[in-house]
Amino acid sequence: MLEGAPASDVREFVEFTTRLGLPTTLTETGLRTDDTDTLRVVADAATAPGETIHAMPFEVRGEDVLAALVSVERLARRIRAAAKLPEPVPHVPRTKEST
Repeated sequence: MLEGAPASDVREFVEFTTRLGLPTTLTETGLRTDDTDTLRVVADAATAPGETIHAMPFEVRGEDVLAALVSVERLARRIRAAAKLPEPVPHVPRTKEST
């Protein structure tokens, strides 16, 4: 999302990873788009000095990452619906009792 990849590449990636059972949405990682405090912590950590995100050929700020995270949720859901793939299932952390 940050790099402005072609829509066809994003679609292929979302469809492929969904079919593998990998998360493509915040929902599936236990995060929510309306939890901006947590998403800001994630975005700030991703853009901390020394993080590999700074190897991008352009400046990446925490606000850029935050916006990308929110847009990925919406886009992945649209792609999955169009491809008739399942809706994202919210992540439920395992507890010691459930393992």
